[in-house]
Amino acid sequence: HLVLSQIHILAHLAEKKGITLVNNIPRNSRIYADPKLFAAVVQNLVANSIKFSERGDTVAVFTPEGQPSTVAVFDTGIGIEPERFNNIFRYEVHTSTKGSSGERGTGLGLPLCREIMEAHGGKLQVMSAPHEGCTFMAVFPDVRPRVLLVGEDGPVSSEIRELLVNDGADVESVMNGKSAMDAIFKSPPNLILADVAAVRINGTDLLNELKNDENLHRIPVIMTAESTDDEQTRRAMRYDAVE
Repeated sequence: HLVLSQIHILAHLAEKKGITLVNNIPRNSRIYADPKLFAAVVQNLVANSIKFSERGDTVAVFTPEGQPSTVAVFDTGIGIEPERFNNIFRYEVHTSTKGSSGERGTGLGLPLCREIMEAHGGKLQVMSAPHEGCTFMAVFPDVRPRVLLVGEDGPVSSEIRELLVNDGADVESVMNGKSAMDAIFKSPPNLILADVAAVRINGTDLLNELKNDENLHRIPVIMTAESTDDEQTRRAMRYDAVE
């Protein structure tokens, strides 16, 4: 969906130059990344390929075989000289050149993409040769998101666990807030799901601990509750918990 939305945004540029845009990302593909930042990467890479392609060329976004955590942008355009590979990713080296139709750029798009990928623990790679097209690959680390379930075991928590595991997540369960903090300090999860009724006061204590820790306050927390009128729930919401 993310890739398709960026292709739609840039479709008018490709159509104006007579370039074919293709989305070959398989259905239900999943990459764990900040959606806004990765959308900027896709948009920059596709726009760059359009810039250096000519009428009749093709720009395609695809997942390389055997690399499910990689998104690649390929074009049949004018290509890049290998000696320029290192400089195109550097802010301090002005590498902006005119596109095939005289388009101008700032020279900042590719360095920004590299910075975003490195912030995700990934990398940005390029393969090209003059007049032989170009392929940029946004390579993410092959990781599984970690989810911490806080609360008593039961049918609902079992169903949630099954759904998360089927979506490729690693799930750990603990009974209360104290056990949750022990697990979090040992290995911070990507998401916390906490049952307000099950953890009671420990639930808001847990949120207080998280929100006041500079290394943990960004972990998203979803609280589950039977009623929004419960005082425990209202206290949790004051800590920015999502219900």
